Formats: sequence, C-alpha cells, structure tokens
Amino acid sequence: MMTKRILVNYTGRTKGAPVFSYEMTKGLLENGAEVYAVVSAQANNIEEWRKLPLKQLIEVQTYTNKREFIYRSLMFYLWGRRKLLHKLQNVQFDAVYCPMVTLWTRMINRLLPRVPLFFTVNDPTPHEGESLLNKYLLGYNTAAEVRRSKKVVLLTETFRNEVQKRYGKSSEDIVVIPHGIFDYDKKADTSLPALFEKRSGQTTFLFFGRIEAYKGIDTLLEAYRQVENTVENTQLVIAGDGDFSSYYNRFKQLHTATLINRNIKDEEVSSLFLGSRIVTVFPYRNASQSGIVNIAAMHRSLIIATEVGALPEQLGNGEFGVLLPPQNVPALVSAMLDAVNNYEQFREKIQCAHTYMEQFTWGNLAKKLLAEI
Repeated sequence: MMTKRILVNYTGRTKGAPVFSYEMTKGLLENGAEVYAVVSAQANNIEEWRKLPLKQLIEVQTYTNKREFIYRSLMFYLWGRRKLLHKLQNVQFDAVYCPMVTLWTRMINRLLPRVPLFFTVNDPTPHEGESLLNKYLLGYNTAAEVRRSKKVVLLTETFRNEVQKRYGKSSEDIVVIPHGIFDYDKKADTSLPALFEKRSGQTTFLFFGRIEAYKGIDTLLEAYRQVENTVENTQLVIAGDGDFSSYYNRFKQLHTATLINRNIKDEEVSSLFLGSRIVTVFPYRNASQSGIVNIAAMHRSLIIATEVGALPEQLGNGEFGVLLPPQNVPALVSAMLDAVNNYEQFREKIQCAHTYMEQFTWGNLAKKLLAEI
C-alpha cells in the first residue's frame, strides 16, 4: 500500500477540539501516513504537537481575543496565506483533512483547491444561544467546505440524512467515524489534591463541560434541588468554563453543590470521576453529540442524558445509559433518585458502556479515515 500524504488543517485553540485533532493526527501517523499539519501557535496543546513525528508542522499565529482576531485574520489574508502556500505548493498531497471547522479553515483549504478534501461536520445545526459570529461565519465556512468535500466525515449516523438534505450530498459522500476516547488517566497529575476526597457511599452528580444555554443547566439545578431535599449523601458538581451568571442565584440555594467555573485542565479530568458512585448528567435541550459521553463511559460513570441529537445513538438507545425527555424536571428527578437508591443495579449498564467505547481508539478511527482516502 502506498503511503498516504495528508495535510491536517486545524487552527482552533481551546476546549476539546485541539485534543481531538491532535489524537486523530497521531492515529494517522500510527497507521503509516505522512502528515503535514497547519495548527494555531496559540493552541492549548501546541507543545504536544511539536513532539509528533510530522513531516512538517506549520504554526500559524491566530488570536486570543476578538481584537486580535480581526487583526490577525487581515494579516493572514494579505500576507500569511502567501507564506503558507510557498511551504505547501510543491507537496503532492493525497488529501486535506479538517477534523473541526474554524474561522480560518476555508482560507487555508482554498490554497489547495485540487486536493481532495475530507471535512468533519461536528455540529450540523447551530446550538441554542450560539453567538452570531459562530452561527454565520462558521456556518458559512462549513457549508462552503461541505459542498466541495470529497467526503464529509460525521461523528454519528444520526445526522446523515440532515447533511444530505442541507448540503446536497449523497449518502456515498458521507463516512461516519465516531468520536475517539481521550486517555486522561495517562495525563493525570497525582500531585494535585483530589477535588472530591470524601465520597464514601456518596452519589455525585456531575455536569462537566463548557457552560452553554443549550445544555439545560437550569433544568439540572431545579431537579437537584428536589433531589437533595429528598435523600441524603449526594452532591452536585458543575465543572467547566463559560458564563454561569444567569444560573448563580439558583445555584446558591443548593446546600450540597460545588461549582468549578473555569477551564478544567487535562490532568484534572480524572479527578472529577473519583468515587464509586458517579453519575454524569447531560440535561441538554438540544445537541449534536458529546465527547464527554465517551469520557464518562471510560471512567465507568453512570450516564443520564436527554433524548436529543445523537445522544441516544451514543448511548445505544439506552443500553449504555439512562435516557429521558429534554426539559422535563420530574423525569430527571426520578432518574437521579433511581441512581441514588439503586446504583448497583446499573453496574452492568456502566460496564457495557465502557466495553463499547473501548473500540474507539484513535488508531482504529484513523485507519477508517485512511481507507476512504
């Protein structure tokens, strides 16, 4: 088999996407691909990118705030693209792979218009509360790149029909490559104090991820208020960055809740799942899919999620977790109380989820991508 020469294009900086992109790139390398990568010099995992055995790593100065975004985007459009083209134009690529869309994705892809594009659509439709900048600029970039892609990569089957209708693609133009599993145990910093040490017999309800309007935190807060007034030895933990101000008054009324309103470092993630009775809650109003589902399953947490987007698919339509209607406080209270009172009955479901997720190694997923190139 001939070695595939691939350009990975991802210029995002924060959250899980740089890690996703890095892990897929590492998987491509493990499968023998020759990889060039264009990444943001401001990526939160840039040091890890620099350690990869890439054919070439091209670091692009992107931005850290809105003012820098305007300036850096203009500079890149006027001069940066020429420098980048000079580095890439003599390489015979088999594919350009975009693991996630950014505001610069299209500008970079247009430098290599004849190279087949493999473009990942993470969110086929905008989320509730999405900023206008993301909704229109990222939406425009996504639509333009999907239409010219040789293959559209989806993380779940759920949105295949929607992508076909929205972008005029055939089913043969779409390949489903699920979200991989992050191995946070290898990154765990044992010198950090455990976030929650006193958990003997305690049931901990965990919300983990960025604070966003579509994630239904208001529903979770009201449900947990009723839970803590009904049973003892529980706690609620909300961990993630984002604007929590609209929820804070309701949060203060809770007696057994902890808020960690900041970015959770990779080495801290496993600390969130310390304990034998962890329940990760996804009270989303709408969603595409969630990489946090994989993280929770790999940490052997029970998962409670709403029946929105591809969450049912990720949870095997209930085989790997508890599913309930969105924005339904009584249903969420019932599921949470069931977890408190009957946690041991969910052990088989928890183990099934863990076993199912184990197949999604980055090497396996990259192998599937290479088979399409």
